[in-house]
Amino acid sequence: SHPRFQPAVVAVASHMSGPGSNPYAANRHADVLNEEPTDEAAKVRLVEEIKNRAKGAFAQKDMPSAELLYGKAIKVLETMPGKADAALYSNRAMVRLNLNKVEEALQDANKCIEVDSKFVKAYHRKASALIRLNEWDDAIAAAEEGQKLEPGKNDFQELINKAQKDKDKDAEDKAKLKRDAQDVRVELHNASTARAPPQKKDKKEGEGDEEADNSMRGYKTRADGKKTSYFHT
Repeated sequence: SHPRFQPAVVAVASHMSGPGSNPYAANRHADVLNEEPTDEAAKVRLVEEIKNRAKGAFAQKDMPSAELLYGKAIKVLETMPGKADAALYSNRAMVRLNLNKVEEALQDANKCIEVDSKFVKAYHRKASALIRLNEWDDAIAAAEEGQKLEPGKNDFQELINKAQKDKDKDAEDKAKLKRDAQDVRVELHNASTARAPPQKKDKKEGEGDEEADNSMRGYKTRADGKKTSYFHT
């Protein structure tokens, strides 16, 4: 289906010397992923082919292949000064968000903005990544930047609202945890106090021990332990 890239498949297959020699062997896009064109015209053709396949992979929800393909296109263009394509970084950022590679998605969004500061979608990707990293203030700032570039786009306001809502919920959760921790400390203190042995009361003046008390009543304890009256003979 992609005749001009088919020879690469043959070349790759013939040079395989064992497992691991072709990391893309199991991928159906191995032909373009292994292609290493040297002249500029061939590089441009390859990038166009890769872009089409990446879009197809994304539509089919084959995110791992889409990430590889966008990465390959980026790598090829890096060999051509001044040819960096902001859309490739933005698209790979979206793919990486889908793969839950949030840090890498943020890096791609920032790179996209570096290549083209007016690329609106990059701000959306950036804000989305920052929300997932719990960096709400930065997320709001990124969404506001995008909003300036495209004032009528509701997506940015939705992101701002979500970031603010998540930030408020986090603050509420932390406050609740703090209150719960305080309650636990109070409960532990009360429990330890309740378990403490009762303090022995000091004898008041005039109080004696049991034996003395019994003696006062006219009893004494004999050698065998039995009590008897002083008056018993």
